[in-house]
Amino acid sequence: MDEKYLTVQDADGKVRHFNVMKTPCGFARFLSLDVLKDPRNGYLMDDSCIFGAEVFVIKYSGKGECPSMLKDPVGGTFTWVIKNFSTLNEEVLHSEIFNVKEYKGKLSLYPEGNGKAKNKSLSLFLGLAETLHHPTKFYAEFELLTKNQCRGRHAKSNAEIWFCDSIKIWVFPDMVSLSDLNHDKLNGYILKDTLMVEVQITLMKHLKNI
Repeated sequence: MDEKYLTVQDADGKVRHFNVMKTPCGFARFLSLDVLKDPRNGYLMDDSCIFGAEVFVIKYSGKGECPSMLKDPVGGTFTWVIKNFSTLNEEVLHSEIFNVKEYKGKLSLYPEGNGKAKNKSLSLFLGLAETLHHPTKFYAEFELLTKNQCRGRHAKSNAEIWFCDSIKIWVFPDMVSLSDLNHDKLNGYILKDTLMVEVQITLMKHLKNI
């Protein structure tokens, strides 16, 4: 044994900030198993391996992140009723702004689809209607629905996302295929020329500096 060690340091040199919502930090591909198990490399001796970590702690400045979590928040469900759907000629529609706690959100709808879903599917977006100033972050677990107004078998899509200053919108390009959407007698998505979409936010967390 020659007392030599494999050492790895973050390549980007970033300072890692631990808190109650981020407790681990590490390397997913630290050392290949072939190298580890090869006795010529000396990492395994008598079926034992030694690991260590050297941590440099930056003095606490009195500032940090304040996390909070809320399940089924008040105002977390917003239903958007779109009347005279067959007469719409806009490429995109925007809902009124709704409030969830202190955050403002909105839905955006592409009746004929967006991007790769153009002329194939109805596209539905959930976005923030305000600017989050760095480093404030807002996490949401949510479900978007195109409501079946006859049988209650809604088209659903689930997601989870951290909204921040650089991420303000989440996209469901293939919410409902246009062929399914237009079979209103069979699927019930359009009733009396009215379409109903809904967002249900089931969990939210936010981080703010203190």
